[in-house]
Amino acid sequence: RAHAVGALVVLEPGERWDPTRDLVILLSDGVPQRVYFNGSLTPAPKALEVGRTYRLRIADIAVCRYLLNLRLVRDSALLSWRPIAKDGFTLPSAQATVRPSAVNLPSGETADFEFTPDRPGELALEVWSGPGGGSGGNPMLHGRLPFRVSPAAGDSGSAKSSGARARPRR
Repeated sequence: RAHAVGALVVLEPGERWDPTRDLVILLSDGVPQRVYFNGSLTPAPKALEVGRTYRLRIADIAVCRYLLNLRLVRDSALLSWRPIAKDGFTLPSAQATVRPSAVNLPSGETADFEFTPDRPGELALEVWSGPGGGSGGNPMLHGRLPFRVSPAAGDSGSAKSSGARARPRR
């Protein structure tokens, strides 16, 4: 059963909303040991495309867990992303650098990240708590938002095993 929650996204003057690139992820709770992703305990996979840059706009409104640990993974390997905003404010360029995709997000806060998938496959945004995660004890997985990454549009799938994709010249 879905649970009714929503997010308000404020854009900079002149900034345009792009629903194919801007992904709002609202984290909430109310069920023991679980986290809702946009109102669902079992969210459908989000579709991504190789080589396309996405903005993950993550907001934590959980009330039972004061600090959630988030990480974006392929299998169990931590991926990289670039933080670009915190609590609605654009980060200075010195702070907006590519880094491992692990962050602590306290309740009531937001964080925005840019992420560009480099090869097709399955990814997940995982939400954990545990040491340093607000609930004490051993780390505990509270939920996963799956992503399915498809080849770039027009890609024949003949990329090298490195995951790199040829890009057409314009």
